[in-house]
Amino acid sequence: MTDDSELTNPEQEALIQHQAEEWADNIADLNTEWSTHILDPDTIGQYPLAPVQLYHLQHPVGSGMSIRLDSYLNIPRLTAAILRLIHRHELLRSAIMKSDETWTWGLKPAPEHISLPMVDLSEYPVYIQQRLLSYMVPKLYEEPYEQTHALQYRIVLIRLNLREQLLLLPCSHIIFDATSGGILRRQLLDEYHHPQQALQQIEANHYRDYVEHIRQGPQGISDQQMNKQFRLQLFGENNDLIQALTQNCNHAVSTKYHWRLDVSHTPEPGQSANMWSLALQMAYQFFSTYFHISEVPLWMTNYGRQYGDQNYFGTVGECIDHIPIVLQEGDIAAREKGILAQLDSATRHHLNFFNLMINADMEETYPDSSRILKKGLEQLPIVFNYLGESREDSALFDQMDADGEKLSVNEAIFFEIRHVGKVLEISLILPYEEDRQYIHQIFQAASDRLLNALTISQ
Repeated sequence: MTDDSELTNPEQEALIQHQAEEWADNIADLNTEWSTHILDPDTIGQYPLAPVQLYHLQHPVGSGMSIRLDSYLNIPRLTAAILRLIHRHELLRSAIMKSDETWTWGLKPAPEHISLPMVDLSEYPVYIQQRLLSYMVPKLYEEPYEQTHALQYRIVLIRLNLREQLLLLPCSHIIFDATSGGILRRQLLDEYHHPQQALQQIEANHYRDYVEHIRQGPQGISDQQMNKQFRLQLFGENNDLIQALTQNCNHAVSTKYHWRLDVSHTPEPGQSANMWSLALQMAYQFFSTYFHISEVPLWMTNYGRQYGDQNYFGTVGECIDHIPIVLQEGDIAAREKGILAQLDSATRHHLNFFNLMINADMEETYPDSSRILKKGLEQLPIVFNYLGESREDSALFDQMDADGEKLSVNEAIFFEIRHVGKVLEISLILPYEEDRQYIHQIFQAASDRLLNALTISQ
């Protein structure tokens, strides 16, 4: 390693950045070998992409996970555990194929052995490691993936010291959602700490089963009933208003804003259901003021893994769906009851809203619903995503965001909420330029109204 004791800070930073680029290139080469090894065999099966995956083809965005391993690591055992996950989850050994304007997944046989990509940063001091990772992590997670004939993820084990390693799994959102991360984390640690002598029976529900299920469409609900239950006419009218208000904004840059709301001094703070309720109230208070509307149309992020009596909670893959809801002023308990009824209806009637928007076969049976939903998606959707308790590794991904720059997000407004103890952490992303002081004023007023209401109800 170069002796940098006499380098100035700018010189040292330039050297660290150069070394980070070399490490990133090394990881890219290792992943090329990984991908070639898995995808070289002949394809053993094909099936269509899910509607949400077809959406991600047009709006690619990065995702993924990381696992910090704080113990002496048995590399062969870890490699064997990862190999078993590749056997179990087909999207980890599949590539997108295109033929005659039709997109499909091409499934490959599970490999008999793998060589895990690894790099060793243990020779660097801790502060240098952190600087190297600050350059390497964004590149790993944000670098676009080849659309066809390529794996939609990368993998690398980074050694920091004898007892501390970082397993990074950047993924295209086309194969990954938060539930997938939980599945992989749980199964990998279980396989590592309790290695099996033989491969377990593969789960009954694969991702291809999920795709086949939702593409069949809704069951037991008509176009008119869906329009009424989800108030799609009102939903569409308010989307039109938001589109008109934002069409002349500067969309060359994005605006990201964080807001913290401490509810520790209010009645019954910190309960999960209560925090979800507060998140909904903050969304209504903010957007109703910001857009000067009394009905706020939101796309509520939903797991999208339960349809009737079938569930896909053990399946790795992008299953996220967005439920159209309209928030209005009024009885909070009645509002929440209405939303829960809509979520229940989506489950009972096998509703996947991305299927209604993307799958052309749905347009004939559900013309009005498909039209309103598709138009709303093409305008400026407000995506409401309640993440629950904060994840331990979230700080790693926070490095990838930069205020003032055009972020690699879809053309949508994102309102994401998680809570750390009794504090709501809100992340707002606007795909256009906005006055940060104005955002601050609206958040402050919304927080004051909410805290005042909670205090009065005590």
